[in-house]
Amino acid sequence: MLIIPIVLKRITSDDFKYPRSVLSIAILVGLGSAIFANLLPNLNSGSPTAIALRTVPSLVGLLPLLSALACALYLKKDKFRTQTEVSFFKKFMALALVGLLAMSIGFYSTNYAKNIQEEYPQSTRDFASRIGLDRPDLQNASNWISTNTKPSAIFATNDFCGQVSESCNKDTDWDALLDFSMKCTQFAVLRTDKCNAGGYALLTALVHRRFLAGNYYVGISDGSAIKPWVVKRVLDSVNFAKLPSNKTLTALKDSNVGWYLLRRELTSDKNWEKFGTIRYSNSSYLVIELS
Repeated sequence: MLIIPIVLKRITSDDFKYPRSVLSIAILVGLGSAIFANLLPNLNSGSPTAIALRTVPSLVGLLPLLSALACALYLKKDKFRTQTEVSFFKKFMALALVGLLAMSIGFYSTNYAKNIQEEYPQSTRDFASRIGLDRPDLQNASNWISTNTKPSAIFATNDFCGQVSESCNKDTDWDALLDFSMKCTQFAVLRTDKCNAGGYALLTALVHRRFLAGNYYVGISDGSAIKPWVVKRVLDSVNFAKLPSNKTLTALKDSNVGWYLLRRELTSDKNWEKFGTIRYSNSSYLVIELS
């Protein structure tokens, strides 16, 4: 933004009469510098090679400057002099600004293209799963909850898995998982996925009710690990489904939880009537009003 008005002023002046080949070189070197910087791999390590590769993109601005210097030296030849004598410095500055502007446009374009490739196709590909179209049972349970419970109702759930998998199922050791997440360093939280103990943003977005623990996440903005009070809420939620008893029920009631959204695949227990009234059920979910 700062370079554009200066470049416009220079190229509209009477002494800006350079061969097209020289201007083309300045522009191509600028664009090529940006493309070159974006093609460099970003190694996720602290090795000298990785550090060097992360530093190079900050130095590619020297390429348009060096190119402008070479072109300015080339233009010192008599056959390229114009009627208005232009100093070597002005020639260099004009070509350098053109190259840097081209590099800026190149950086913006390559970053924009990279973001489109990484984000927009993924959003299109995952659109159904992101908004729950591939989870009709969850949609139906959500509709029932929205229609038949008060907006002030507080829910708990055992549905902290995006899907039932080997790493997250009815036998998951949540105590160990959350204990590990509490000990994560800031680096581990920000730079890895190992510290992500779960959470289910889709569920809390669809149900429109307060959850004891629902859309929680480990990697908050400052990189802190999961907080102890969040751990207690998650454990109170999953323990009721994993080991239903008066003790685990009381833990929920002490937090003013009145309803439980149970995902069937994440528990092996079948007898819920002694802990509350099943108000809604489908093949994947039960909605239990706790006793």
